Amino acid sequence: EAHRIDRDHGLACAVIDYISAFDAPGGAKFDTRTREVGAVAGACKALAQNLDCVVVAASQLNRASGKDNAPPTLRGLRDSGEIEQWADAVALIHRPDHDEKSEDDAARLLIAKNRWGELGSIAMAPDLKNSRFLWLDTTRN
Repeated sequence: EAHRIDRDHGLACAVIDYISAFDAPGGAKFDTRTREVGAVAGACKALAQNLDCVVVAASQLNRASGKDNAPPTLRGLRDSGEIEQWADAVALIHRPDHDEKSEDDAARLLIAKNRWGELGSIAMAPDLKNSRFLWLDTTRN
């Protein structure tokens, strides 16, 4: 489908809502789910290279990775460490004081992997009513 869209209209970005929801390319069978998700991650990388576009693939983190309000790490990527191996960049959202009842908790976008740049974090504010995060202006006092 991405190839067709690129051919008809040009494609600058493809978004994969949940990488673990996809089956392995070509219906291939793997001995573990880890390897299957890794094959999907590899197919995402190949798609980005073939179409010269950005591919953003979302993945869940294992629940244990966020215990004790510790920031998430690359090891917490659900189903496969191969996601991190194939990715050029990995960003993780961290809400250290997350409370189900509060929408004004601070959040950070952690740049955990960046093949061609710096690592770090960016302050954000959750706007959950609109299903988004807003950048916080850190230049003002």
